[in-house]
Amino acid sequence: KKLDDLPMVLTPKDVMEFLNLPKNQVYNLFRSKSFPSERINGKHIIPLPRFLNWLGVQKEQFVVNQMVE
Repeated sequence: KKLDDLPMVLTPKDVMEFLNLPKNQVYNLFRSKSFPSERINGKHIIPLPRFLNWLGVQKEQFVVNQMVE
């Protein structure tokens, strides 16, 4: 997956496909305190802006790239 393909709210599956990590590593990431995810109704999620920030990608840079393409 590319950044352009990511939904506004990511699930572990989205993160797994984007980062190309095994399922168990992704769930460990979602459970770690350094990863800015949350649980809603028992489901792990992470909003796209938080995920981009965690990756070190600035939201403005992402928006500009979206507009250029």
